[in-house]
Amino acid sequence: MKKDGRRIGTLPASSLQHPAPGEPIGGPKRSPPLECRLRQFLAAQESERHDLGRTLHDDIGQLLAALFMQLHVASDSLPPNSRPALEECLSITRQVIDRVREMSVELYPSTLDSLGLSEAMRCYLDDQSHRFGVPIRFLTSASWTRLPKEIEAVCFRLAQQAVGHALRHASATQIQVELRHDAEAIHLTVRDNGSGFETGSFSPCNASLPRDELAALCQRVELLTGRCSIEGLPGRGTLIQICLPVDTSSACGAQAALQVDP
Repeated sequence: MKKDGRRIGTLPASSLQHPAPGEPIGGPKRSPPLECRLRQFLAAQESERHDLGRTLHDDIGQLLAALFMQLHVASDSLPPNSRPALEECLSITRQVIDRVREMSVELYPSTLDSLGLSEAMRCYLDDQSHRFGVPIRFLTSASWTRLPKEIEAVCFRLAQQAVGHALRHASATQIQVELRHDAEAIHLTVRDNGSGFETGSFSPCNASLPRDELAALCQRVELLTGRCSIEGLPGRGTLIQICLPVDTSSACGAQAALQVDP
């Protein structure tokens, strides 16, 4: 009891819980926070994309290349009247090989591991520019420091979504992509001169809108505690600005690893 007459609350001895055998002092380990689990889910998703992309490139791609070579060899031994049909088969096989290669890159480009984010994005943008016939200007720092693998993969995916929207849905004829980073964050800006839209009608939480790809992009950034700004004007294009922290995923992953039972 205090001097002013107020009674100090106490806990009965029976309410004190002793740790069970093998349980750490302070009670059982807590589950990772929701944001950490969401980031772990995204990391697992990227890992699956990586495995599938490698399978397409190394296994299916090699088999298709072998098929193409065998068809080419067979064309020399066929009578002239059969060659047009075989040439058509060769053309279709080549188209399938090219599409499998594109799908492999879209899932997870091998250059991301070997060359890093900046060069992987440069190769991807050059490929998309050639494929769609749209000039894409890429601006980045002269010197680029390698970042954690998970961060580079997520940033590449965000750029894919933004550029893909401009090419497939906005009818853009010019695109500019800028990639910068400092000690705290990656800054990604994608600007196009496409059809645009009413900014006031866009909401990242409304996936039923025609801009559902942009909604998914914003939601992915928010899951990673980043910031996403999208501005558009009808007939004057779209401006997408993304700021993604570079240390949250690594710190969260480390924290989650400490909280998971071995």
